[in-house]
Amino acid sequence: MICLVNGLVFWKTLSVPFIWDDWTYIINNSQLDSSDAWQNIWLSFSLADYWPVSYSILKLCKQFFGTQPLGYHLVSISLYIGIQVLMFQCLKHFKIRHALLMVLLFAVHPLQVETLAWIFQIKTLLSGFFFLLAIWIFIKKSLHFKILSFLAFAISLLAKPTFILVPFSAIHGLLSLIVGSLNLWKYRSIGFTPPSEEVFQQPLADRVLVLPLILLRYIEKIIWPKNLSFVDPQIQGQDDPLVFFIGWSNVIAGLFLWYRFRKKLSTQFHIGLFGFLLCLAPVMGIFEVYFLRYAPSADHWAFGALGFFILGLVAFTVPVMNGRWTQGLLTASIIICAYLSHHRLDVFQSEEALYKDALDKNPKAWLALNNLGLIYKREGRWKEALDQYQAAIIVRPTAQSFYNRGIVFEILNQLDQASSEYQKSIELHPLAPQTWNNLGVVQAKKMEVQSAKQSFRRALEIDPNHREANHNLKRLIESTESIKAPLTNKPSE
Repeated sequence: MICLVNGLVFWKTLSVPFIWDDWTYIINNSQLDSSDAWQNIWLSFSLADYWPVSYSILKLCKQFFGTQPLGYHLVSISLYIGIQVLMFQCLKHFKIRHALLMVLLFAVHPLQVETLAWIFQIKTLLSGFFFLLAIWIFIKKSLHFKILSFLAFAISLLAKPTFILVPFSAIHGLLSLIVGSLNLWKYRSIGFTPPSEEVFQQPLADRVLVLPLILLRYIEKIIWPKNLSFVDPQIQGQDDPLVFFIGWSNVIAGLFLWYRFRKKLSTQFHIGLFGFLLCLAPVMGIFEVYFLRYAPSADHWAFGALGFFILGLVAFTVPVMNGRWTQGLLTASIIICAYLSHHRLDVFQSEEALYKDALDKNPKAWLALNNLGLIYKREGRWKEALDQYQAAIIVRPTAQSFYNRGIVFEILNQLDQASSEYQKSIELHPLAPQTWNNLGVVQAKKMEVQSAKQSFRRALEIDPNHREANHNLKRLIESTESIKAPLTNKPSE
C-alpha cells in the first residue's frame, strides 16, 4: 500500500531537474571528485557543513549517476519509502490506532514535496531514515540491538542534525559547535561574512518577539497547505506591537491550557507536541541557519515536525470522535493532500517554473530573482539575466547579485560596466578573492596593468591558495606590454 500510494502521487519527482544549490554542493562541487574527497568529507572542515554521511552518499551518487538527476531521485524515493515503513513498524509496535493512515498522511502531505524533489535534501531523508531505524532497533529487547540503535542515531546526526530529541544529541551539538566555530573563525578571518551578507539583519530581541508568528505559520502550513512557496515571504505585521502582543498572548494561553489539562492528555499527544516543537526549535530564527537569510520558514524544515504533529493531532481527536469519524477524517485528508502534492510537483519540473511560482506568491523573493538571472545567464539570455539581477538588488543589494551582473557584462565584453559591478560587489563584500580576481581580469583586458596586479595581489592576500589569481598574476608579471597568456576567472554561481 505504501509503495503504491507513493508511486501514484510522486511519479513526477523522477523528472525534476537539479535546482538551486544542487549545482553548488553536488554537480559543481570539485571536492566530491578530488583524490582526497573522503578525507575532505570525514576529516576536514572544508565543506559547507559537517554532514559526512550525506556527502558520502552524494559522492557515491555522483560517481554512479553523474549529472543525471534520475538516479538521485530513485535514492531519495527509496529512502522516503523506507522512512514510512519504519514509521509504520514503530507505530504498530506501540499499538497506535490508525497507524497506516497516519503514515500515508505524512507521506502525501504537500509539505513533503520540497524535501523529496530537491535532490540536496537527501540529507534530510537520510537523517529521518536512520533516526527511525534507531527507534525501531531500540524497541527490540536485546542489549545488542540497543547498542546498534545508538550507532544508527549517530549516523542520523552525521547526515543532518534534524532530530535533536535525546541526550545523545548533545555530543553532536558540541561537535557542531566546535566545527562551526572553526569555520566561522576561518571565514571571518578572511572576511567571508561582511555585514551585508549576514544571515540575520535583525537583533536577537526582535527575532525572539516574532517566534509565535513563525510557529503559527508552520501550523498553518500543515493544516492548510494550499499556497506553499519555495521562498516564503517575511512575516506580515512583524513591526506592529499589537501583532506581537496577540502572538505571545496565544502562546501564554496555550501553555495555560496545556498545564490545566496536562493530566488528561495522553502520552501520545505529549510526544507529538514536544516532538513537533523540538524539531522546529533549531530553525525558528534563534540559531544561525543559512537559509534564514532568504526566508523565515521553509517546507523542508517541517519534515520531522509534520510526523509529530500528526501523531499529536490524532491523539487529541480520538477521545472526542469515534473510530469511524477519525478514520474518515484521515482518509479525506490523505485524498486532498495527495491531490495537492501531485499538482505541487508541477512547479518543480523546471527551475524557471519553480522560481516564477515563488515570485507569484512572494514578489520580494530576491533569491528567486537572482536564481532566475542565473538560469537566463546559462541560456544566453543576457538582457533578461541583467534585469533579474537588478530586480534582486532593488529588493536587497547583495554582493552576489552585483558579482553576477559583472560576469554577464564581462561576457558581453562591456568591460567598463563589468568593472563597475565588480567594484560594487567588493564594496559589500570587500574580502571575496574571486571578485578581486575577476576585477583584475577585466582591468587587464582594459590594459590597466598596475590596477590588475593590485587586484590579483589583493585576492592572494585574502586567499594565498587562489589558483586563478596566482596564474593570472604570474602571466601578467611576465608580460611587459601585452598579456601573452589568457587570464582566467571563474564565474561561480
